[in-house]
Amino acid sequence: MTIEKISDVVHWAREYHQLLAECMQHCSEHALLEKGQMLLHYLSEHEQRLTETLKRFEHATDADSLKALHTWCYDYLKQHPVKSHPDCDGAYAELSTQEIMQQVEHEHAQIIALYKHLRGHVETPTAQDFIDQLISLEEHEGMRMSQSANRLDDL
Repeated sequence: MTIEKISDVVHWAREYHQLLAECMQHCSEHALLEKGQMLLHYLSEHEQRLTETLKRFEHATDADSLKALHTWCYDYLKQHPVKSHPDCDGAYAELSTQEIMQQVEHEHAQIIALYKHLRGHVETPTAQDFIDQLISLEEHEGMRMSQSANRLDDL
């Protein structure tokens, strides 16, 4: 996928989260530990909801969001290309709940790093505000997932 505008970044992030959701759902069915199954099922649902939220960002119709979505970012991504999609070879099924969360946190941290990189390079306040919303969404959703995983570990 060629990423040239912020709309492409949002589309890529939505697809990335969708693939994570599908991978986690698949791995939940093959997880070795019951807690792992429960965590992966929860994370899959959470990633699916995040996909739907990003779809709303992608299809925003207000004037400011449309301006932000059409902001060019091609030059900035030449130096920091994005991964086309997360790898899913069933490895989540073999991980402990702590290892699963470390991997998920790593995936989200990469997306946040991309958003922050873009935020540092766009010049229009509209695009900056839009990217700030994306950063906030990823950070808050990551915290929610971590808190829920910690509760599961407490069982």
